[in-house]
Amino acid sequence: MKENARAAGVFLDTSILIGGVIAPPHGNAEARRILLAPDRWVTAWHCCLEFYSVLTRLPLGQRVTPSDVLRLMKEYIIGRMEILQLPAASLGPFAVKAAELGMRGGRLYDAHIAEIALVHRVRAVVTENPVDFVLLLQSGIPVLRASEFLASRISRQGRPEEGARD
Repeated sequence: MKENARAAGVFLDTSILIGGVIAPPHGNAEARRILLAPDRWVTAWHCCLEFYSVLTRLPLGQRVTPSDVLRLMKEYIIGRMEILQLPAASLGPFAVKAAELGMRGGRLYDAHIAEIALVHRVRAVVTENPVDFVLLLQSGIPVLRASEFLASRISRQGRPEEGARD
């Protein structure tokens, strides 16, 4: 996992990771297209933990076993994506910022993911929950739904671009 702050690629949020592996009708076709693309995406370890947590607590009939979640993580995330963390030097300042902004409850987790994306200067964040990343927009980092991201890639050159390969 990378801890140094440098320009990173396109960041996939938990909603894209989960939406891309869940079968229809509950999955997300656009998220699946993104997840299966040969690009070298980035995500946060926090998103990996959410991925594991959500998939193992879905309603019966959809719930995924821990061993199958691990297999999915290996297949789609680990080794295929750069997994980012908040650098140790940024932990204290992040906690101060959260308290100063009066963050409560689960918003802290979304803010943590957003801070990782900000510190690593990602090119864009792809999520189905753009409201969770409103602070990134103020920093000039595009926040796009999967469908918007795919449309922007196609419209730039009339065909999908190669993306964020390393």
